Amino acid sequence: MAELKPCPFCGSSAEISQTYRYTWVVGCSNDNCPCWCGTEFDTKEDAMNFWNTRAPEKKVNYAKWKQHYYTSAAPMGGKYEDGWICSCCGKHSYVRKEICDGCDSIMYEKVIK
Repeated sequence: MAELKPCPFCGSSAEISQTYRYTWVVGCSNDNCPCWCGTEFDTKEDAMNFWNTRAPEKKVNYAKWKQHYYTSAAPMGGKYEDGWICSCCGKHSYVRKEICDGCDSIMYEKVIK
């Protein structure tokens, strides 16, 4: 039988107990933590499997916006601002957003020039 993983909220150990109806419940052993599975299970194994199931961790990327310029082909020439480029995926955006549409990176405030 597998061990119970620690509480996903406070990190304390988990406890499993049988109810008066001969079902099983599982939750955090820390009295100050509100994490308790209110679901009753027919078997101890089902309760433990439910408690030990975790959502996959999502990797968080951080990136910066880089100012993008274009050079005019007109006779006068010149360099003009044309939006922003994500330093992670290279996606172009006309607006500096908090999250890049191309790679879901969280964007830093500092701008790369």
